[in-house]
Amino acid sequence: MSSALQFAKASPLERRTAPRSAAVLFGRLMRADKQEYDCETVEVALGGLVITADIRLEVGEPLIANFDLLGSVVGRILRKVAGGYVLVLDTTPKREQKLAQQIAELSRRLTEQDGRLRRHRRAPVNGMVDIDFGGKSVSYRCLNVSVSGALLECDDLPDLGVSVSFSGVPAKVVRHDIRGFAVAFDELQPSLKAVCALIRPAKPRTGFTPQPGR
Repeated sequence: MSSALQFAKASPLERRTAPRSAAVLFGRLMRADKQEYDCETVEVALGGLVITADIRLEVGEPLIANFDLLGSVVGRILRKVAGGYVLVLDTTPKREQKLAQQIAELSRRLTEQDGRLRRHRRAPVNGMVDIDFGGKSVSYRCLNVSVSGALLECDDLPDLGVSVSFSGVPAKVVRHDIRGFAVAFDELQPSLKAVCALIRPAKPRTGFTPQPGR
């Protein structure tokens, strides 16, 4: 039986006792029509997430989502709850083991940060930025930014943990994404405006409509 089916059939008590973390993680979800929208987690559990989204979702709807610190997940909307939706995950035993480790790490961070993960608003952008890998500079398209990091588009992914320079700002590669990779700045930047100032304009791609920063 799949993890998703096990979670869907589990009793309320079994769901409550599954490993979980009340972590707020920002992300993007993709519907069957390939349209993407902002979302975030309210709770992360082994087998399912409670999420909120900018759009109305339907029970039974399949989704692909990608969250900061969690990575890519696949699942479907199980039911609506107050303020959001339960997204039941379709996982393999290997992915479930990794998710359990991630939940434990999120819980540890919550404890260390006085009961909550830091929340940094992200702004979607469409521009180019130079990433320096210790002497080798590569230009990437930047997809979104916050005062704590950025998401960059690419096919040839750099290794996780590599130290880089984001237009002069020390950073580290922290996550691989279905669109590219994410970097976390060594220190929080003073404002979104300051981070956006590091990004130069990019020519719009054919069939691509850039999203303005928020």
